[in-house]
Amino acid sequence: MNKLALLVALSPCLVAACATTKTDGKATQAGGSTGAVAVASPASAPGAAMGTGGASTQMPSGAPALPAVPPPATATAFAKLPYRGLSLAGAEFGASIGGTFDGNGLGQIPESYYYPDKDWDNPNEYPGGYAKNAFPFFRSRGMNTFRLPFRWERLQRSLYADFDATEWTDLKLTVHDMEAAGAFVLLDVHNYVRYALPAKVKSGALADTIGTPAVPNAAFADLWRRLAEQYKNDPNILFGLMNEPFQVTQSNQWLDAANAAIAAIRATGAKNLVLVAGNEFDDAKRWPDISDMLKDIKDPAGNFAYEVHVYPDTSGNGSGNSCPDTKSASKGLQPFTEWARAHHARGFLGEFSAGTDIHADANCMAAVDDELSYLEKNSDVFIGWTYWAGGQGFRSDSPMENSVVNHRNSPQMDVLVKHLK
Repeated sequence: MNKLALLVALSPCLVAACATTKTDGKATQAGGSTGAVAVASPASAPGAAMGTGGASTQMPSGAPALPAVPPPATATAFAKLPYRGLSLAGAEFGASIGGTFDGNGLGQIPESYYYPDKDWDNPNEYPGGYAKNAFPFFRSRGMNTFRLPFRWERLQRSLYADFDATEWTDLKLTVHDMEAAGAFVLLDVHNYVRYALPAKVKSGALADTIGTPAVPNAAFADLWRRLAEQYKNDPNILFGLMNEPFQVTQSNQWLDAANAAIAAIRATGAKNLVLVAGNEFDDAKRWPDISDMLKDIKDPAGNFAYEVHVYPDTSGNGSGNSCPDTKSASKGLQPFTEWARAHHARGFLGEFSAGTDIHADANCMAAVDDELSYLEKNSDVFIGWTYWAGGQGFRSDSPMENSVVNHRNSPQMDVLVKHLK
């Protein structure tokens, strides 16, 4: 199958068709967000919560102690910034951020979307399958965390229903293969704080936001209760509640939904690390103004962090190859960092990138290098990062896929490897 033609089909929405929203830009390597995420350090990660891994990792004075979590069975955390890796995209393809899907249904694999371990591509490109090639390659570069985006509607075809058997099998198999490679797995509900009811999927209407009568917080909590029941005994699995909430109408709407989901997760006995996204695409720069209410997140286990997304390119959303300011990303992180430190909170950089392909300008490499250096200098706040993105649906000149296919580092991979030691 022609990969470029497929990628156009996979693109969630074209920029011209999404004037009031953002696009994931899957036909190239564009990012899925414009914000950043903060996260509370997990006690299981060396040096993350209690400062056991080196200098500058102590909890700020007055911060509550985090409960002990069983050590990872297979994945190994770094002493500082314990989680470092990559989003592996594909299962969220074929849908817009507003909740419309390609065609008049949820889409089919591989025409609309795919799970990262499914091999639909040229066998000469990934002999033996994508997972057997890409997962070990990324691990060999030092990555220990894979972020797995997926769509809620495909997993749970109607609210409060059992998970779709085929979709659930595909998701669990991907998680299994990622763990088998020795990685932490970050489950990422890539829904922009929305859910498209079956009738709206069929008609192509925009999805409803969580916390409304159509999609109550209880339904969101039910999703996470089911996921937590499956993975509550696996400390390698991290729970990313929601990707990039945006345009919620009530100031506490996302706060209330997140608290409902966390309560449901903890009611199962799960102690897994939870990531809480910020408002307006996890925007770190505006965090004190638009996400200050998230200081009221309630987690009985005390094992959560806030997620932020910060892209250094001109557009600020990962869709460009030009980065005019090599300090723009680290500057963008500062307001959140100061807020988090004041509230004894932790942060996680869930999305960032250095251009859409290997031809991005050198400033983009310098900007990401500076961004990751900033995280390292502020490891009292940050616990890790995941680059956007890899996955066999991206073009062969995309930074991560170019590295896998050619078995050598792209310019972007060279920058990441510097920060994977």
